[in-house]
Amino acid sequence: MNANGKGPSTKRRAGSRSAARKASRPTSVKPTAGGRSGNSAARTKQNGSDGRKRNIMIACVIIAVLVVSLVIGGIVMSQRGKTKEHIETLDVIDNPDQGFYRPSFVALSQDGVKASKPIYDGFALYHLRVDISAFSTAAGGTDSELTDAALDGLESVVEFYEERERSIILRLAYDKNYGGKKDQEPSVELMTSHIRAVSEVLNRHTDALTAVEVGMVGPWGEMHSSKLATPEVITALTDAYLTALEERPVLVRTPKMVYDYLGITVNDIDGYVEPDGKSKRLGLFNDGYLGSENDLGTYTDREREVGFFGGRKNLPYGGEVVVPDSKLHDIDKCVREMALMNLSYLNYEWNSEIVQKKWQKSKYTEKCGKDSLYYGQSAFTYIRNRLGYRFLIKVDRLGSTEDKTSIDLTAQVDNVGFGYLTRKKTVEMLLVDAGGDIAGGGVVSREWQGSGITARLDAPDVAAGEYRVYIKVHSGGRYPIRFANKDIYDETLEANFIGTLTI
Repeated sequence: MNANGKGPSTKRRAGSRSAARKASRPTSVKPTAGGRSGNSAARTKQNGSDGRKRNIMIACVIIAVLVVSLVIGGIVMSQRGKTKEHIETLDVIDNPDQGFYRPSFVALSQDGVKASKPIYDGFALYHLRVDISAFSTAAGGTDSELTDAALDGLESVVEFYEERERSIILRLAYDKNYGGKKDQEPSVELMTSHIRAVSEVLNRHTDALTAVEVGMVGPWGEMHSSKLATPEVITALTDAYLTALEERPVLVRTPKMVYDYLGITVNDIDGYVEPDGKSKRLGLFNDGYLGSENDLGTYTDREREVGFFGGRKNLPYGGEVVVPDSKLHDIDKCVREMALMNLSYLNYEWNSEIVQKKWQKSKYTEKCGKDSLYYGQSAFTYIRNRLGYRFLIKVDRLGSTEDKTSIDLTAQVDNVGFGYLTRKKTVEMLLVDAGGDIAGGGVVSREWQGSGITARLDAPDVAAGEYRVYIKVHSGGRYPIRFANKDIYDETLEANFIGTLTI
């Protein structure tokens, strides 16, 4: 366990990893067949020579025409860059907003906060389970507004993870110590007031916030069993979050809770066109995942509902895998639905019999799917490397214009993960000189969400020579995204090496 984590990088020098270069290959020439001699052989040699000359002349004409065409088009490349190979690494990549999470328990009181604040190597996502039982008489506390000390304490916990560039999912509950007790809630009016107060804190830290789970009601805040776990109450709590919380997704426990909010039923979802508005930030968390045919009461019509919610690609989806003897989480059965539902996150610790034992012992094979790179790897490795987004970049063009005033980049970005990038990110191109200093570059996009990258940037006023080119994807200089190509990421720059360019 690492108690410190990593903070935002301020260095402006590249790492020492050298670029991989392919050796040039000599052109092979096939020998002529037969054993002619004398004049016949001489004529054959002369004819071959004349033919080669004609071919060379034709080639020169074709090249000249191409050059003229490119000059007219204004896109003559003085030299094409040398780019990285499109090969996926099997490495763990702890990108923001996804992956196996670790729980983090937080208790608010009238006087402040108590929190464990764990940080684990290889885990970028943390599930903040916030106990607010002190503010409910039914839970042994006192019905009251959240105090400034409690809110300041909660903010300090959020800042702890934000400073270390870790992502958080947050859930509030009145179940003391998350002990599994029902009917611990205060009035609906006080619960919605608590939501508004907490949302004010979270709105100052949206870069760190993957999503909120509405929670509040029932054992562990899982939105069932309590007398107040009614459609009317849950809709009111959901609306309070969607109204008070800016930008980020809001997740509820079952599809029916989404239908109730939208004013529809499961019978209306085929072909349903959702109006624009805050409801498009409303998604699911599933703490009965793969536990039974209906995920312990989660689904009414699993196949139809998976199709409907799988289309909500702007939202994270995840939860807890349960019931160790269920066959639904066998690796050859579960991966198809994981992809259909855009699975983003799972609890690493529950159920450990499945995640840390069953999936570690199981193998990904041809029976499971077509990802041949993972044949023979553990089910855990495969699922870990597919939770959320996982980007591979393939550069189609990297070069400078004839007059050296611009740099052109065209690249494909393939997402091999189950899920999607659920927020807009900034993309920058960086040029690094032989000394490791950033010589130039610029912003390519401020609203990138995983599409291909096309850019033309002004070339820097630098000395002629070879430069290393990087793509950096981030949120305000923090929370960088590493692509999944082999040997692509520079830890110091927090950027992805895509090739070299001669200017």
